[in-house]
Amino acid sequence: MLIYTRKSLYYVLIFATLFCTILYISFYNNLFTQEYIKKFDVTPKLERKRILMYTKYFLTEEVKMFNKCEPINCEFTRDKKLFSTSDGVVFHFADIEKDDLPTRAFPSQKFVYFALEAPFSTIYRFSPDNYFNWIMSYNNKSDVKFEYGTKWIKSDGNHKRLNYTYDAIIPKKLYKGIVGYISNCYTNSARELVIRKLEKYIQVNIYGNCHINPISNNTCNASDYKCEENFINNYYFYFALENAICNNYITEKYWKRFTFDSIPIVMKRNIYTDVGIPNSSFIAVDDFKTSKQMANYLHYLINNPSEYLKYFEHRKENITVIQESDYDLINGICDLCSKIRQNIDDKKIIKNVNPIYSDINKCIPSNVMSDFANNW
Repeated sequence: MLIYTRKSLYYVLIFATLFCTILYISFYNNLFTQEYIKKFDVTPKLERKRILMYTKYFLTEEVKMFNKCEPINCEFTRDKKLFSTSDGVVFHFADIEKDDLPTRAFPSQKFVYFALEAPFSTIYRFSPDNYFNWIMSYNNKSDVKFEYGTKWIKSDGNHKRLNYTYDAIIPKKLYKGIVGYISNCYTNSARELVIRKLEKYIQVNIYGNCHINPISNNTCNASDYKCEENFINNYYFYFALENAICNNYITEKYWKRFTFDSIPIVMKRNIYTDVGIPNSSFIAVDDFKTSKQMANYLHYLINNPSEYLKYFEHRKENITVIQESDYDLINGICDLCSKIRQNIDDKKIIKNVNPIYSDINKCIPSNVMSDFANNW
């Protein structure tokens, strides 16, 4: 009986020891976890940075749309009363006024020169010397890159899937030629000369101030995107020719319409492929030695639907686009927000904006483009 009691006591002691050990481990682990959570909770959040849109370019923009950069934690405002507490101040090149140039409120405050136009448009505008810290533009060599349009991506369920089949594209074609909406009739790119050359060999219909052979009263207004899409889809090709030929300079002439079921015609191939636009999704003027050679190729595509549709085959790979409004937020404004947060101690001051802006864009001179067009 005594042996049995001692044996029972032995097991009780073992159980008690195990229980206390488990309890201790559990308590210690819980204490560690609580301490970790406590440390996590008291970790200070990133200080919110403020960016002031100083000039009237942003007058029609709802500043609240810019505040979608929430993960980066920046506040965007147009209230000049907040100038002295703004970490970044943005000036649109065309709206800079000599009598409204504030002095830096503190050494690390960043002044940003913002331009989405080619240097031919900016060079004659006033810009103060030794004033700006950064350039924000479409060019990938800018301090802050603000691309003009959107971006090609591998699609998912949240993005627009694009047409590529015969039945979705070819039956829409009513006109065997090229359409364009053009309002600037004399350009540095000499696109008007290129168009006149092509007009000799293929149907060309231009609408807008520079109208050429309009065949209908096109009632689409600038804001009616769907009307314009349906109209352009009636043509096999459309002009997406820029008013200047500069590195990375690709405007709404391409970005607004490149999801249409018509092939864009651009001036210089490498400008488009350099920014990741699918190589087989457009036709470039500089691929051809003469306007007649190009027109013959366009006729060939019109008469051979299977060859024409090859320009839409990239869409089979689920390559599509981010909505432009969303991408603007991701790429330009949020990039500025991030740079201000990461480079607050950057002491760079741009001596003279105009030559720097011209140099990074490397535009082809207008006389060179005119010579090309006249001899094409």
